[in-house]
Amino acid sequence: MKNLLLFALLSVGLLAFGCGDDDLTPSPEKREISLGAIVALDGPISYFGTTAKAAIELAVEDINQELGTEVQLNPILIRNSYGVPDSALSAIEALNADGLNVIIGPQSSGEVARVRSYADAHDIVVISPASIARSQSIAGDNVFRFSPDDTYQAEAMVAMVVDDKLDALITVHRDDTWGHDLVGLVMKQYNDQGGNVYDSLSYDPTSSDFSTLLEELETEVEQAVAQYGAEKVGVYLLSYGEAEEMFSEATDRPVLSRVKWYGGAPTAQSPRLLENSKAATFALATTYPCSTLALEESLRSKWQPLQERIAAATGQVADIYAFVTYDAVQIAVRSWLAASSNDITSFKEKLTETAASYTGMTGPIILNDAGDRATGNYDFWAIKNTGNGLEWERVAFYHSTTKMLTRD
Repeated sequence: MKNLLLFALLSVGLLAFGCGDDDLTPSPEKREISLGAIVALDGPISYFGTTAKAAIELAVEDINQELGTEVQLNPILIRNSYGVPDSALSAIEALNADGLNVIIGPQSSGEVARVRSYADAHDIVVISPASIARSQSIAGDNVFRFSPDDTYQAEAMVAMVVDDKLDALITVHRDDTWGHDLVGLVMKQYNDQGGNVYDSLSYDPTSSDFSTLLEELETEVEQAVAQYGAEKVGVYLLSYGEAEEMFSEATDRPVLSRVKWYGGAPTAQSPRLLENSKAATFALATTYPCSTLALEESLRSKWQPLQERIAAATGQVADIYAFVTYDAVQIAVRSWLAASSNDITSFKEKLTETAASYTGMTGPIILNDAGDRATGNYDFWAIKNTGNGLEWERVAFYHSTTKMLTRD
């Protein structure tokens, strides 16, 4: 087994702050930990990368203050993943060559799918803060995911659509692991509740021309509106930063702004949508509530100071997965300190225990048999016209245990 004196942080886009309740008292023989970081500093989720970089640095700062002189986190090696699966594989190979075999990240499910076999074959533990595709819930592998799989997010979105009293839903998604999985769940659950679903439209994530896609969507929307009426039709879009360009182009197709639109976590609170006036205006006109894993109000005293520190460092509002990533760093360090020996088997044994007992920014992380966070609640965010102009506001909350949707 490789020595666990080195950790890698492979996070395609996020991180956040806060020391937890748990003691970080090290054993005398353990002296230093090296963290590597891979974040999406470029590409369609680069806004996640900005907050990730800040949060990683804050996490290391906080941990070093608590550790004192007996254990020290070394300076972080940051690599850019671009949010691309092949780049994530190259990154994990490079980190492995550097002797790093505990990796926090990657961010997306497509990347997790790409690195899984390599991680298993090379005794590397992968802790992803934000991969949610249910197809990646695999028991017995070396991948741990600190966000719930997309089953609950699909439930939350269907609850919103049903509460809006829609009769028909048209879906558009990235042609990737995350897009296929989540759209499939939403379509099935909505259909099971009596809703009418259209064949989903997919697009190449590397494309920058959405004219053909929008023409196809325009045709489906026109057909649905003719049958059900505009107020009874919705469009569910699963995209990353591509939504900005899509919305800008969609403003020239009036029928598309006659129906409600819905989105997922990568566009919730996106600063890029706000910065593009045409895209933001389209989102406002179509309501466009976006679902994302929720921060718990009861833990505000923990996560709000971190939120403020990240905002001061980046000028951006930290997304939820930044806080999850921060927790992952804290849990990884605590698991290593608690392990009886410096090998992967011992580390994995302590990881599940530590995640469940550590109360960080996002609360205790109870892992299921597949090594995924077992449950979570969801916020919905939408662009609203406030006294300060267009801003993101929370508009609803979904409780996954009670199955209740509450409007703000």
